[in-house]
Amino acid sequence: MWIVKPHSLFLLFVVLSGCSTYSRQGQLSDFEKNTMNCREIDDDIVRVRRFMDKTRSGFGNTLEKMAALDSGNKRLEQLAELRARRACPAQKTAS
Repeated sequence: MWIVKPHSLFLLFVVLSGCSTYSRQGQLSDFEKNTMNCREIDDDIVRVRRFMDKTRSGFGNTLEKMAALDSGNKRLEQLAELRARRACPAQKTAS
C-alpha cells in the first residue's frame, strides 16, 4: 500500500505547474489583412476572446500566461484596426 505524504503532492503540483505552457495568438498575416471580410474579422475576434478567457482561467506558469494574453491583446488590436479600415458595421453583442 502506498502512502503519499502531503509535501510530495505539493511538490508534484509545483513541478507540473511550472511545466504548463500556453499557446500564442499570431499576428495578422498580410494575407489575412488583405482577404478577411467583416464577418471573418468578427468571427476571429470571438475566437481570440475565447482563447483569452480560457487562458485567464488556467493555472501554471504566470510568465507564460501573461505572454499568451499579450499575444491575444495584440491580435485583438490588429483586428480592431482592420475592422475600422474595412468600415465594418457595429458588432452585435450577445443578449
